[in-house]
Amino acid sequence: MNRFAYRSAAIRLLGLKTDPHARSVIRSGFAKSLKSGGFNGYEWALAGIEAENTSAIRAIGLALQNPQRASEDKKLLIRALTEAGSTQPRLRPEALRTLSEALTGNSDLAVQIAVGTRDWGRTVLHQKFEALAAEEETDPATQFMINFVLGTELSTE
Repeated sequence: MNRFAYRSAAIRLLGLKTDPHARSVIRSGFAKSLKSGGFNGYEWALAGIEAENTSAIRAIGLALQNPQRASEDKKLLIRALTEAGSTQPRLRPEALRTLSEALTGNSDLAVQIAVGTRDWGRTVLHQKFEALAAEEETDPATQFMINFVLGTELSTE
C-alpha cells in the first residue's frame, strides 16, 4: 500500500485537530511548505488556515509576493485562499485583502482568483477585474474568463 496516497487527506484532517501537538505539527509543516513550496502545498495551506486563521492568510500573502515562487505553487495557494473564503465567510475579508494584493502585478493569477471568488458576490476585486479585462495587454482568454465571471457583456469587435 502506498502511504503517500493518503498524505493529503492526513494533512487536511490534522488541520481540524485542536490539540497542542497537532497544532505544532501544522505550524511546522505549513511554515516549511510556504518556504519551499512543492508537494502538498495546497493541503498545508488549508491546514494552516484552519489552525491559524488570519495570520496564516497573511503568511500566504507574503509567500505570494515572492517573485521566485513557482507559478503552480502560487495557484495552489490561491486555491487554498478561495476555498477558505468560501467555506469560512468570517475569513473572507482577510482573504480578499490578500487576493487583492496578489492580483496587483500578477495578472496571470486573475482567472484563478476570479473563478475562485465568483460566488462571493460583488467584492473589492471587481474593479481590478474590470480594469484587467479592459487592458489591451490582457490576453483574450483571461479577458473572456474575467468577463464571464463578472457577468458582463463580451465585446464583439
